[in-house]
Amino acid sequence: MPFRPFPRPPASASRESTLPAAALVVISFALYWLLPGHFRPVPAMLMIVLVVILIALLVVFVPSRHAAVARWQRALVMVVIAAITISNAYDLVRLIEALLSKNQPMTGRELILSAAVIWLTNVIVFGLWYWELDRGGPGNRAAARDDASLARFPDFQFPQMGTPALAPPGWHPRLLDYIYFSFSNGTAFSATDVMPLSHWAKGLMMVQAGSSLLLVVLVTARAVNVL
Repeated sequence: MPFRPFPRPPASASRESTLPAAALVVISFALYWLLPGHFRPVPAMLMIVLVVILIALLVVFVPSRHAAVARWQRALVMVVIAAITISNAYDLVRLIEALLSKNQPMTGRELILSAAVIWLTNVIVFGLWYWELDRGGPGNRAAARDDASLARFPDFQFPQMGTPALAPPGWHPRLLDYIYFSFSNGTAFSATDVMPLSHWAKGLMMVQAGSSLLLVVLVTARAVNVL
């Protein structure tokens, strides 16, 4: 009997590919290389090995999200997102330390580039968290589409959910919808067309908006002065 690293879903199960999320992971680590060398918490070769391992695990063991996805598969996805979160938080702290230092070694251009990279990575990582946590994740959302009795209360309300006439039948938010929402929250520092409903959703939005505000107002203002 051939080995299957993930359960075979029913033929009628809804699916959502994990490949777009894996692509965003690659992009986030590509942005990582634009940062000054002293911002990198681990050596370059070790980081490359870690990225290759994480992407391989995602593609091989969690190629798509569906109703039959096991808990350990979801945990693997969350570990990958958490790794990006920790790395970006470290970079943000290092940037703030550089700004507060009397002997600030970075030029204005480096400050602006670093702030832009950290902000863009923030958009990606929070978009991935919203996608993974809303209503229990893509797997649970797929299960609810196959069986309405499994539906959970939404953590975010998209316009199409309140006004079904705005979308085709069976519409549901995909990864790009959550990335767009993350981008909007990172620029407007508040909810725009998507409304948070649960406490954790509001808290996560506050963290993202606060970090974005810190970058845009403090870091960019200091960089302009240096220039």
